[in-house]
Amino acid sequence: LAEFAAGRALGYPLIGDTDLALGRALGVPEVRAEGRVLFERAGVVLDRTGAVRALIHPVPDPEHHADLVLSELARLTGEGEHD
Repeated sequence: LAEFAAGRALGYPLIGDTDLALGRALGVPEVRAEGRVLFERAGVVLDRTGAVRALIHPVPDPEHHADLVLSELARLTGEGEHD
């Protein structure tokens, strides 16, 4: 994952969930494909301490997944709020 992230200059670490423990703990719905257990697309927002602040699911349109994450970050940080 580090190589994948570095090749895309993401600027943040990715979390691998090879044993499916994190997705299951968060309640992300599972799907089976070609004999494998996978999770439906979801976004997880963690704070600097590693605490889960938001689970973004469902993601109806993968093309706009990043927009959903950015909206959630704005909500959590209070950005975009006006009096």
